[in-house]
Amino acid sequence: MAENVDIGADAGDLNVQQQEEEVAAAEEHPADEGPEPVFLFEVFLIQGDVEMDTLLIPRELASDHFPPLLNRYTYSEHIQITEPEGLISDVQVGFLAVESAFVIADDWWKEYVNRNGLRPLDAILFFRHVPGAPNNHFLVGFVRRTDQQNMNVPEFRTQNFLFHLSFTHWANTVRLVSIPTEEVRHHFPAIGIPSESVGKARLHFTGALNNEWPVTMILAPTPTTVHHMMTLSDKFVTENNLKVGDLIEFYKPLRPLHSRHFLIKVAEGAGQMLEQGQGSGSAAKDGDGDNDGDGTGGGGNRKGNKKGIRGRGKRHRDGGSSGGRSKRQKTRSMRKIYGAN
Repeated sequence: MAENVDIGADAGDLNVQQQEEEVAAAEEHPADEGPEPVFLFEVFLIQGDVEMDTLLIPRELASDHFPPLLNRYTYSEHIQITEPEGLISDVQVGFLAVESAFVIADDWWKEYVNRNGLRPLDAILFFRHVPGAPNNHFLVGFVRRTDQQNMNVPEFRTQNFLFHLSFTHWANTVRLVSIPTEEVRHHFPAIGIPSESVGKARLHFTGALNNEWPVTMILAPTPTTVHHMMTLSDKFVTENNLKVGDLIEFYKPLRPLHSRHFLIKVAEGAGQMLEQGQGSGSAAKDGDGDNDGDGTGGGGNRKGNKKGIRGRGKRHRDGGSSGGRSKRQKTRSMRKIYGAN
């Protein structure tokens, strides 16, 4: 005769557990909200994005998502942006060749920054509604950086050293430092050799005190090569107490904001130890780090004109796939992000 077994209690517990899982799943993906939006890329804000009322989006982040870039000098397109509150805006997008970046500089961006109290290093995220949605329609949200994150001091690690330049009498007089083509080729590939930019390109550096230093590179092509001259602002020279005989050192960030983002610091008096006429030294030559420190992997801006706009300091994300955060970001949930803001 079969033994009677009381399974009522266990079955009840199992039923409760299943109900709880179903409720949690429904809260995660409510039936009336439809499919989860598709994450495209994110851009970390810099000081200029907030203060200059202009959002720069590195070309490599957005080129696969924005309307095609057929002409870098006359590009002007419109996209639609939807915010979590349901606000829909028609936004003009231009392109700045010197920054190699798409630019949003209309009233929408200024109002968006002010309304949300955005600060440098906050992240702007672009989503597609659903796969196959119109190419010019995006969902946009943001994620705030905590005060502690904003206070993080950049790490100048020996293994991430790229190269150094000597601050000479000539450099002090003209506020220009010549960067050997070899160093540009190895460490600043976003500029390109030969460069697509005509006359100028932009790099962005973070200093030892976590301050930003946008730097213009002057490109002087010759029949055989392209000379690269880095401009140094009076403010950079003064605030870093830069003197003849010092070394300007360049490092790869642990988490670059974009493919044109690097670290910079001054080594006081170190240049006096160099032989006369020796302007630079690199990780490749000195055995002080990896040879391909291009700063394009890992970190920050991830992978997506207003009349009279000119190139200015800041980015640039990169920036993205080169300069972008990779696969992990594809899993960003717009619902979770919006819920956290």
